[in-house]
Amino acid sequence: MPASLQAPATTLAPPPAATGAASEQDLANLQADLRASEERLRQAIADSKPSGWEKLWPAILGLIGVLVGGAINVWVQRRQRAASEQAHRATTAFEAQTKIIDYRSRQAHELYHPLWLMLQRSSGVRDQLCDHLTKKDPARFRLEREPGDERDHLFVYGPNGETRVRFRLIEAMHELATQHSEILPLVNEIVAIGEKMSALIHDKGGLVVSSHTALADVLGRYLAHFSILREVAAKASDPSKLQGITYNVLYPVGMDRELRNGITFLQDTLEKWSAFSTELWDQAMPGDPMPSVTILESTPAPLISAPVGTAR
Repeated sequence: MPASLQAPATTLAPPPAATGAASEQDLANLQADLRASEERLRQAIADSKPSGWEKLWPAILGLIGVLVGGAINVWVQRRQRAASEQAHRATTAFEAQTKIIDYRSRQAHELYHPLWLMLQRSSGVRDQLCDHLTKKDPARFRLEREPGDERDHLFVYGPNGETRVRFRLIEAMHELATQHSEILPLVNEIVAIGEKMSALIHDKGGLVVSSHTALADVLGRYLAHFSILREVAAKASDPSKLQGITYNVLYPVGMDRELRNGITFLQDTLEKWSAFSTELWDQAMPGDPMPSVTILESTPAPLISAPVGTAR
């Protein structure tokens, strides 16, 4: 090839020694920085790892939550159980009290009031008998009131007008049968009423208020009195059978008072229960009046104190 066409030869000169040293230094620095970054990263990762307690905190918090929730649940259940037991006791007590009130109502309407009505009827007949005797023979039969007494009694005076004894139907039966036979129908009416009273006492005597022992006592004495009265009245048709016979079984005068006391007690009990029932209704149904079960409201007449002219 001709020399003119040949490319000029290029000679590569080696890099300066200073430049090569700088490059190696930079590489070493870069590697050191990388190692330092890696170390810092490792340290950050190590620092970010939870410790032993930190690992337990979630479990501890969960356990505390379970315990608190359980305690609250137990407390709520106890409150509910206590409220339920209280409501059950209140319901049981209310039902028991209702049964007692039902029994009190039976006592009033099956024994005390019927017996009192019969006693009033008998008293009216006795009053008529006493009134007849005082008008027919005022010298012998007189209605008088003893000191401290609240009612008049029929007294029988002797022939001289000085001696007197209280009239007793059983003791006077012979005189009535022989001298005042026109009033024997009244005696028979008293006996008929007594039969009903005796039957009522026999059938319903168990309804006497348990604490009312005084009434139970007078009812027993009334039964004894009436059995004698019935026997004596049966002999009035033949007065000869009444001669020479004495009786000392008297009518229990406390029967009137004890019946009044029992009726007052039962009425008060029933009225208090009625007021309590109304209060419960008002609490349960505010603004809605309780239906009235009273058909007729009236002022009760005062209870009779005792018959005028006790012809017993």
